[in-house]
Amino acid sequence: MNFRLSPPLAYVASVAVDKGFSIVSIPLLAAYLVPADYGRLDVAISLIESVGLVMSFGMAETLVRFAGMAGSETGRKRCIAELLASALLLTLTIGALLQLATPWLAETFKISISTTALRWGLFGATLTALIEMPLMWFRLRGRAGLFLAIVGIRSSIQVLAMWLVLRAGYGADGILIANGMTMLVLSCLLTAWQIAETGLAFSVVALRRIVNYGMPLVLAALAMFALGSCNRLFLSGQVADSEIAFLGLATKLALAAPLLFQPFNLWWGARRFTVLGQPGGLEESAWAWGLGYSMLVLSALGVCMAGPVFIELAFPPNYAEASHYLPFVVLICVLNELNTLCNTGTYARDNGLGVLAANSCGAVVAVAGYAIVTPSFGVPGVIGATIAGHLVRLAVFLRTGHALAPIRYPFAAAAAVLVLAAAAVAFAPPASQFAARAVWSVLAVAWTGAAIIGLRLIVVPRPLLTSAWRRLADGGAH
Repeated sequence: MNFRLSPPLAYVASVAVDKGFSIVSIPLLAAYLVPADYGRLDVAISLIESVGLVMSFGMAETLVRFAGMAGSETGRKRCIAELLASALLLTLTIGALLQLATPWLAETFKISISTTALRWGLFGATLTALIEMPLMWFRLRGRAGLFLAIVGIRSSIQVLAMWLVLRAGYGADGILIANGMTMLVLSCLLTAWQIAETGLAFSVVALRRIVNYGMPLVLAALAMFALGSCNRLFLSGQVADSEIAFLGLATKLALAAPLLFQPFNLWWGARRFTVLGQPGGLEESAWAWGLGYSMLVLSALGVCMAGPVFIELAFPPNYAEASHYLPFVVLICVLNELNTLCNTGTYARDNGLGVLAANSCGAVVAVAGYAIVTPSFGVPGVIGATIAGHLVRLAVFLRTGHALAPIRYPFAAAAAVLVLAAAAVAFAPPASQFAARAVWSVLAVAWTGAAIIGLRLIVVPRPLLTSAWRRLADGGAH
């Protein structure tokens, strides 16, 4: 079964489908859950996400690394057969231990969700590798249409199940149970499909590859988790559950901030190392940095302007306080993507130790901040600690990457543009004044864009301007 669809289009569509259903789920949850229940669910999901990161074992990346270099179709099939058998062994073993440890985890992280629901949520997370590996195999085989179909079906079932259990009154517990069951069915189907195609083959070599290659990637991912959803685990029991809900809602909406940046990153991320080694590569890299940063700031500005209006229109009044946190969480998203823009030199090294060092340093600063400031400052404290962690991470990337990529980033101009955008958000009319806020938003985007061009973050070549003017004049003449 293979749909005829352009792979780039299929992957863009899969991201759009996944993000689209995620956005739909936010007001759906808020319509049925009071902020306190939303907050308790968010804490449980944070723990489940961390378990999912570990239980991925870096399998998808390991598959790409070793199957991609196998040299033959037989070698590729042998590689995934061995990795799949190892994934099954690890999933069953560690999954059983997690089920035994569930009551202890609930008590340690003060998770106010029923033990049965948490068990199902953690069970779904333990199946991560068994879902990710077949999906990556489809991508390696060029089955883009099939990949899109599975992602679409998974997202549709998850949202439909969420709506059904909420409508039936099962609340947060029902969501975790339904999601765990969905993951169980999906993992069984995909694993059976994979075994039918490639078989199973137990191998010590595959286990060694997982430990040596996959697990360091898991550690790096956990470090990034520490700079994200991990703060909910520190907030649990320290602040009201409703405050956690407001932060969680703001965080989900802020994830839309890099939308304009992501297509640029798909393009530039694939060629930045090639450009770096060419004549004039440093100058072109600085130009691309300015372009990507400009897209990131404009996209973030749009979310800061539109987000509070979305909360005003689509959410119950008791969720309005989430608007207060939104600009600061958007700033965290901007800093996270700024690290992506600045890590070219670190990723150009022969090993991934620089990446692990940057992520780990940022994570240590953030987690230490959570532990120190949460009891006294609550949500504002963890936001500040997360910002500090990303700044430290940025500093390490710049330091470790300078030798191979001494790019002259226009930080002064970038800071000026960021200040202008922040001022536009700070002085914007209230979200309830729709017309005034709409006009203000257009003006804010216009003057921020003018500042980007005026400060030469984006340099428009004169021939391009002349050509555009001539086309416009020719069109008017007719």
